[in-house]
Amino acid sequence: MGQAITVITKKSCPFGLRVDEQANVTDLLVERYLTSPRSVLFSVRAAGSSEWRPIRVSRFFEEVVDLAKGFVALGVQPGDRIGLICDTRYEWTLIDFAAWFAGAILVPLYKASTDDQKIWELSQTRPAILILESLSDGYFCEVSTDLPSVGHVLCIERGDLSSLVDSAHAITDEEVERRRTSAIGSDPATIIYTSGTTGHPKGCVITHANLLYACCTSAEAVEELLTHGASTLIFTALTGVFARFISVFCVWKGIRVGHEPRTSEIAASLSSFQPTFILGVPSLFERLYNEAMQRAISARKEDIFEAAMKVATQYSQYSARNRRPSILLKLKHAFFELFIYRRIRKALGGKVAYAISGAAPLGVHLASVFDGVGIRIFEGYGMTEATAVISINTSDAYRAGTVGRPLEGTEIRLADDGEIQIAGAGVFSGYWNDDIRTAAILEGRWLMTGDLGRLNDGYLTITGRKKELLVTSGGANVPPTVFEDALRSHPLVDQAMVVGDGRPYITALVTLDSRLLPLWLRNHGICPLSLSEAAVHPTVVAAISQAVDEANHLLSRLVAIRKFRILDTEFTELGGQLTAKYTLRRANILTQYADAIDAMY
Repeated sequence: MGQAITVITKKSCPFGLRVDEQANVTDLLVERYLTSPRSVLFSVRAAGSSEWRPIRVSRFFEEVVDLAKGFVALGVQPGDRIGLICDTRYEWTLIDFAAWFAGAILVPLYKASTDDQKIWELSQTRPAILILESLSDGYFCEVSTDLPSVGHVLCIERGDLSSLVDSAHAITDEEVERRRTSAIGSDPATIIYTSGTTGHPKGCVITHANLLYACCTSAEAVEELLTHGASTLIFTALTGVFARFISVFCVWKGIRVGHEPRTSEIAASLSSFQPTFILGVPSLFERLYNEAMQRAISARKEDIFEAAMKVATQYSQYSARNRRPSILLKLKHAFFELFIYRRIRKALGGKVAYAISGAAPLGVHLASVFDGVGIRIFEGYGMTEATAVISINTSDAYRAGTVGRPLEGTEIRLADDGEIQIAGAGVFSGYWNDDIRTAAILEGRWLMTGDLGRLNDGYLTITGRKKELLVTSGGANVPPTVFEDALRSHPLVDQAMVVGDGRPYITALVTLDSRLLPLWLRNHGICPLSLSEAAVHPTVVAAISQAVDEANHLLSRLVAIRKFRILDTEFTELGGQLTAKYTLRRANILTQYADAIDAMY
């Protein structure tokens, strides 16, 4: 085992909220309500409208209490679970806090998950209530005998939440307060499911103390965000721990929040909402950069754009080293500010000065470019089992290409094989009803992350993954063997390797089985073909495409294989693509077939 790098323990938060054994997440909203009830906490808008309607702290607090009364009237008891299948929207956070005020535990499920995945998660957590966003959620619209614990199914867009509130007049404020204060720090606040690399997904039990710790330490780390009038537009899934934690953080700090679940409308919403900071994944910043570059090429200004990006990078490097840029560099930067940089910032609404990036490596070049353009990206590292954030770059401790230093109260050590292991108040309490997998990831107070890394002057750099889980640049976790096993079951396929780590989407390399190919061709009325001829034959390509489509049904459509390439060679041990056990040498394949892979992106 390596040595602990940093150990800092605080008994209180830097901004006054004491984290003790009796505190729970509802205290964050109560503090905000007592501090500034008239401030705007959310902005919402009707579909198709560009006007954002403000919701003040006092209004949100009242709606939370009223909905909590509805849950109590429906029979929810302290410790009961409430299931939620819903896209990112205002009602998501309303339900979240109302569940806590009622003493319940929220269990969110990804809308894009398969029905089988959802049934598994619901059967494990046994929620008393299941809340759906719309009636389009099919199988789950009515109480099902497959889920005997679910006594009530509510639909947001059917108006069920309003009806529930109207039926709860008999529940007193005193009863809600009793329920609200019944949970203590060590009690579960939520169960968040992650994608399992093998077997079923795992439900991470996140406690109230976990969330409080994450809020408190992050407030100190990203103090620059907490300016007067700070706001953010959340367009990532609140089902995930990162956006979920940020939404709770914003309630506590009084940061105005808007929501936009539709990918096609993000640009328009950023323009009308005009946030001061955003949450993003590397693919968002890659897309912004590429779009700006393509516009420049279309306007025959590619040389000017490249010069502007070079100046932005140089300007950022001076800032990172705490050095003053030369007069000439300042003049160049000011020139490009007028004609290039402000247009890039305008694509994010015009007021964004900071962004938080996670889920996958951002890259030194992209981080430096945006920093020079005027958007400081705080790249961080985290996982659900650690309540979102483990380390992060800050303005006073910033090093591009790393994921920053660990949060205060978090210890990091490196095992002999380079695995990152952490300890601290953010570490979850275990997997729901799964002692075996809990024991496999927790060793005493240490969490085995499965990620590989290195430390330099306290800055953490992620170098790989101990296991083969892929993480796209959009933050989606993909177990490649699920797809690979399915593809190899096809008679034409000898080997398949799924690609997508740090990429915007999932692709696959496929090799044909030279032994079965002649027979398959004959059965389909096709003359004998070589591997290279078969790799481009329309009937063969169509058959592999169908196999890919069938494999895509095994996981969420968010992580589907979008493109594939049939190679005109085979993977062999002699060629370095396979081990003696006939397993894939992934690193070798990535290197040997880099051109074929790049062509799919």
